Amino acid sequence: MSAPRLFVVVGLGNYTHPSTRHSIGQILLSSLAYKASQEHLSTGSPNLLLTPKKTAWTSQITLPPPPDSEAPLKLLFVKPRALMNISGPSVVQTITSFLPQPYATYRILTLQDDLDLPPSTIKLQRGGSPRGHNGVRSLERSLGTRDFWRIRIGVGRPDNKADVAKWVLGALGRDEVRAVESEDGWEGEAARKAWAEVLKVAWGAE
Repeated sequence: MSAPRLFVVVGLGNYTHPSTRHSIGQILLSSLAYKASQEHLSTGSPNLLLTPKKTAWTSQITLPPPPDSEAPLKLLFVKPRALMNISGPSVVQTITSFLPQPYATYRILTLQDDLDLPPSTIKLQRGGSPRGHNGVRSLERSLGTRDFWRIRIGVGRPDNKADVAKWVLGALGRDEVRAVESEDGWEGEAARKAWAEVLKVAWGAE
Protein backbone atom coordinates (compact mmCIF):
# COMPACT_ATOMS: atom_id res chain seq x y z
CA MET A 1 0.00 0.00 0.00
CA SER A 2 1.25 3.50 -0.88
CA ALA A 3 1.89 6.26 1.64
CA PRO A 4 -1.39 7.88 2.69
CA ARG A 5 -2.70 11.15 1.35
CA LEU A 6 -2.81 13.68 4.18
CA PHE A 7 -5.58 16.21 4.70
CA VAL A 8 -6.45 18.56 7.57
CA VAL A 9 -9.93 19.80 8.43
CA VAL A 10 -10.05 22.74 10.87
CA GLY A 11 -13.21 23.82 12.66
CA LEU A 12 -12.98 27.54 13.40
CA GLY A 13 -14.92 28.97 16.31
CA ASN A 14 -14.80 30.08 19.92
CA TYR A 15 -14.57 26.89 21.94
CA THR A 16 -15.69 28.85 25.00
CA HIS A 17 -19.03 29.57 23.26
CA PRO A 18 -19.81 26.24 21.58
CA SER A 19 -23.45 26.77 20.56
CA THR A 20 -23.15 30.14 18.85
CA ARG A 21 -23.22 31.09 15.18
CA HIS A 22 -19.51 31.92 15.31
CA SER A 23 -18.77 28.32 16.37
CA ILE A 24 -20.88 26.50 13.81
CA GLY A 25 -17.67 25.34 12.10
CA GLN A 26 -16.72 23.40 15.23
CA ILE A 27 -20.12 21.73 15.43
CA LEU A 28 -19.74 20.68 11.80
CA LEU A 29 -16.18 19.46 12.51
CA SER A 30 -17.46 16.94 15.07
CA SER A 31 -20.11 15.79 12.61
CA LEU A 32 -17.57 15.23 9.84
CA ALA A 33 -15.26 13.30 12.15
CA TYR A 34 -18.21 11.07 12.98
CA LYS A 35 -19.07 10.63 9.30
CA ALA A 36 -15.45 9.70 8.52
CA SER A 37 -15.53 7.07 11.25
CA GLN A 38 -18.63 5.53 9.67
CA GLU A 39 -17.05 5.07 6.24
CA HIS A 40 -16.54 1.42 5.25
CA LEU A 41 -13.23 0.02 6.57
CA SER A 42 -12.20 3.32 8.15
CA THR A 43 -9.90 3.25 11.18
CA GLY A 44 -9.62 5.72 14.03
CA SER A 45 -11.96 7.35 16.50
CA PRO A 46 -14.13 10.44 15.94
CA ASN A 47 -13.54 11.54 19.53
CA LEU A 48 -11.64 14.83 19.63
CA LEU A 49 -8.90 14.60 22.27
CA LEU A 50 -6.67 17.35 23.66
CA THR A 51 -3.16 17.23 22.20
CA PRO A 52 -0.14 16.82 24.51
CA LYS A 53 0.81 20.47 23.93
CA LYS A 54 -2.80 21.49 24.65
CA THR A 55 -3.02 23.53 21.44
CA ALA A 56 -6.17 21.83 20.11
CA TRP A 57 -8.51 18.87 20.24
CA THR A 58 -7.86 16.45 17.40
CA SER A 59 -8.97 13.20 15.85
CA GLN A 60 -7.24 11.11 13.17
CA ILE A 61 -9.21 8.82 10.88
CA THR A 62 -7.90 6.86 7.90
CA LEU A 63 -10.07 5.90 4.95
CA PRO A 64 -9.13 2.99 2.67
CA PRO A 65 -8.01 3.72 -0.89
CA PRO A 66 -10.61 3.81 -3.66
CA PRO A 67 -10.51 1.12 -6.39
CA ASP A 68 -8.33 3.26 -8.66
CA SER A 69 -5.65 4.03 -6.06
CA GLU A 70 -3.33 2.33 -3.58
CA ALA A 71 -3.07 5.31 -1.23
CA PRO A 72 -5.40 5.61 1.77
CA LEU A 73 -6.61 8.99 2.99
CA LYS A 74 -5.50 10.09 6.44
CA LEU A 75 -7.64 12.89 7.88
CA LEU A 76 -6.72 15.11 10.83
CA PHE A 77 -9.66 16.94 12.39
CA VAL A 78 -8.60 19.99 14.41
CA LYS A 79 -10.57 22.08 16.90
CA PRO A 80 -8.25 24.92 18.04
CA ARG A 81 -7.93 25.56 21.76
CA ALA A 82 -7.78 29.29 21.19
CA LEU A 83 -10.23 32.11 20.62
CA MET A 84 -11.26 32.66 17.02
CA ASN A 85 -9.24 35.82 16.41
CA ILE A 86 -5.95 34.21 17.52
CA SER A 87 -6.53 30.61 16.41
CA GLY A 88 -3.94 30.58 13.61
CA PRO A 89 -0.87 29.81 15.78
CA SER A 90 -2.78 27.03 17.54
CA VAL A 91 -3.64 25.40 14.22
CA VAL A 92 -0.10 25.62 12.87
CA GLN A 93 1.43 24.20 16.06
CA THR A 94 -1.03 21.32 15.90
CA ILE A 95 -0.49 20.33 12.27
CA THR A 96 3.31 20.62 12.31
CA SER A 97 3.86 16.94 13.06
CA PHE A 98 1.16 15.83 10.60
CA LEU A 99 1.85 17.71 7.37
CA PRO A 100 5.31 17.86 5.78
CA GLN A 101 6.96 21.27 5.71
CA PRO A 102 6.82 23.59 3.93
CA TYR A 103 3.09 23.11 4.31
CA ALA A 104 1.16 22.01 1.27
CA THR A 105 -1.67 24.34 2.17
CA TYR A 106 -4.00 22.88 -0.46
CA ARG A 107 -4.20 19.99 2.02
CA ILE A 108 -5.87 22.25 4.60
CA LEU A 109 -9.58 23.10 4.75
CA THR A 110 -11.36 25.34 7.25
CA LEU A 111 -14.99 25.20 8.34
CA GLN A 112 -16.26 28.68 9.17
CA ASP A 113 -19.39 30.74 9.70
CA ASP A 114 -20.38 33.17 6.96
CA LEU A 115 -22.68 36.18 7.28
CA ASP A 116 -23.24 36.51 3.54
CA LEU A 117 -24.83 33.10 3.04
CA PRO A 118 -28.36 32.13 4.10
CA PRO A 119 -28.53 29.97 7.22
CA SER A 120 -27.51 26.31 6.78
CA THR A 121 -26.17 26.73 3.25
CA ILE A 122 -22.56 25.92 2.42
CA LYS A 123 -20.09 27.08 -0.19
CA LEU A 124 -16.64 25.71 -1.03
CA GLN A 125 -13.83 27.99 -2.11
CA ARG A 126 -10.05 27.96 -2.34
CA GLY A 127 -8.07 31.00 -1.29
CA GLY A 128 -9.37 34.50 -1.66
CA SER A 129 -10.14 37.24 0.84
CA PRO A 130 -10.99 36.34 4.45
CA ARG A 131 -14.20 38.35 3.89
CA GLY A 132 -13.88 39.96 7.30
CA HIS A 133 -13.51 36.63 9.10
CA ASN A 134 -10.88 37.06 11.80
CA GLY A 135 -10.31 33.34 12.28
CA VAL A 136 -9.42 32.96 8.61
CA ARG A 137 -7.26 36.07 8.79
CA SER A 138 -5.35 34.67 11.78
CA LEU A 139 -4.70 31.39 9.97
CA GLU A 140 -3.56 33.24 6.84
CA ARG A 141 -1.00 35.13 8.90
CA SER A 142 0.27 31.99 10.59
CA LEU A 143 0.54 30.01 7.33
CA GLY A 144 1.86 32.96 5.33
CA THR A 145 -0.64 32.34 2.53
CA ARG A 146 -4.32 32.47 1.59
CA ASP A 147 -4.05 29.35 -0.53
CA PHE A 148 -6.09 26.89 1.49
CA TRP A 149 -9.61 25.52 1.16
CA ARG A 150 -12.63 26.84 3.05
CA ILE A 151 -16.17 25.63 3.52
CA ARG A 152 -18.30 28.63 4.41
CA ILE A 153 -21.43 27.86 6.40
CA GLY A 154 -24.22 30.41 6.22
CA VAL A 155 -25.53 32.02 9.39
CA GLY A 156 -27.27 34.99 7.72
CA ARG A 157 -27.08 38.64 8.73
CA PRO A 158 -29.06 40.63 11.29
CA ASP A 159 -31.38 43.31 9.96
CA ASN A 160 -29.29 45.96 11.72
CA LYS A 161 -25.66 45.87 10.56
CA ALA A 162 -24.60 47.41 13.85
CA ASP A 163 -25.66 44.19 15.59
CA VAL A 164 -23.24 41.88 13.73
CA ALA A 165 -20.98 41.18 16.73
CA LYS A 166 -23.97 40.36 18.90
CA TRP A 167 -25.45 38.25 16.10
CA VAL A 168 -22.47 35.94 15.59
CA LEU A 169 -22.19 35.41 19.35
CA GLY A 170 -25.89 34.60 19.56
CA ALA A 171 -27.22 31.07 19.98
CA LEU A 172 -27.94 28.93 16.92
CA GLY A 173 -31.51 27.86 16.36
CA ARG A 174 -32.32 24.16 16.69
CA ASP A 175 -32.86 23.76 12.94
CA GLU A 176 -29.47 25.36 12.24
CA VAL A 177 -27.76 22.93 14.61
CA ARG A 178 -29.56 19.92 13.16
CA ALA A 179 -28.52 20.92 9.64
CA VAL A 180 -24.83 20.50 10.48
CA GLU A 181 -25.19 17.52 12.81
CA SER A 182 -24.46 13.93 11.93
CA GLU A 183 -25.03 11.20 14.47
CA ASP A 184 -26.46 7.73 14.74
CA GLY A 185 -29.75 7.77 12.84
CA TRP A 186 -29.54 11.39 11.69
CA GLU A 187 -27.72 13.31 8.95
CA GLY A 188 -28.27 17.01 8.42
CA GLU A 189 -28.33 18.27 4.84
CA ALA A 190 -25.47 20.74 5.35
CA ALA A 191 -23.37 18.01 6.99
CA ARG A 192 -24.03 15.67 4.08
CA LYS A 193 -23.04 18.26 1.50
CA ALA A 194 -19.97 19.36 3.44
CA TRP A 195 -18.70 15.79 3.75
CA ALA A 196 -19.07 15.30 0.00
CA GLU A 197 -17.01 18.45 -0.58
CA VAL A 198 -14.31 17.35 1.88
CA LEU A 199 -13.95 13.99 0.15
CA LYS A 200 -13.83 15.60 -3.28
CA VAL A 201 -11.10 18.03 -2.27
CA ALA A 202 -9.11 15.61 -0.08
CA TRP A 203 -8.91 12.84 -2.66
CA GLY A 204 -8.00 15.36 -5.33
CA ALA A 205 -5.18 16.99 -3.33
CA GLU A 206 -1.83 16.42 -5.03
